[in-house]
Amino acid sequence: MSEENQDSFKSSIAQQLKETLNAHRKLAEENVPDTLTADESKPALVKEVSQLDPERQRLNNVDYEAEIKLKKSYGKWFLIILACQLLIMNAVFIAVGLSKLTFKDDLTLQLYMGGTMTEVFGLVLVVTKYLFKRK
Repeated sequence: MSEENQDSFKSSIAQQLKETLNAHRKLAEENVPDTLTADESKPALVKEVSQLDPERQRLNNVDYEAEIKLKKSYGKWFLIILACQLLIMNAVFIAVGLSKLTFKDDLTLQLYMGGTMTEVFGLVLVVTKYLFKRK
């Protein structure tokens, strides 16, 4: 009897699985014409995702606007910082020329001027390459 119960149990499970599989196949076949787009090659999921495109476009526009504001802000602040640094460098150069400021070695002033100019050009190069990189 236990063998008969096991066999009937197995056959009932197999029957249920077949029915479920057939039901899924039937649903898939019924939805095929509805799920295809105009060119009959894209499934409905692509169609549903493409309906999100206006929202994506709006979010991309918001991101681009924020990025442009950030770039403008950074650009203004870096120009102000660089202008201040160049003014200070020129003030030191003029003070040395008027003998208001002296250094022990001439090499010190040369290193200061060269280092400051290198820093200014390097900063401008790095910032512009980072903020305005080609996509």
